[in-house]
Amino acid sequence: MQDDLIESSQIPKKQADILKSLSKTELDVKIVMVEQEYSIGELISLSSGSVLNFKSGVDTPSWLAINGKKFAFGQVVQVGEKFGFQVNQLNEESH
Repeated sequence: MQDDLIESSQIPKKQADILKSLSKTELDVKIVMVEQEYSIGELISLSSGSVLNFKSGVDTPSWLAINGKKFAFGQVVQVGEKFGFQVNQLNEESH
């Protein structure tokens, strides 16, 4: 699909070939649901079965990070038996 968009655009062939090649590059993508600080003592005391409680609730906005930078904001949603991420807003500062 991405290749079709590149080929049908008004981009010169050489640049389109570069974009087509880049479109296959994989990036580190993370969905971050919460960031919270814990004391060293709290972390040292963790063991199998421990639960870390968060100050935020399940409806707290999450974000999609690409190579460590916030790219989009949204929420985690359930899609059948799996989870997905619904984008609500792109981070204008990342463009």
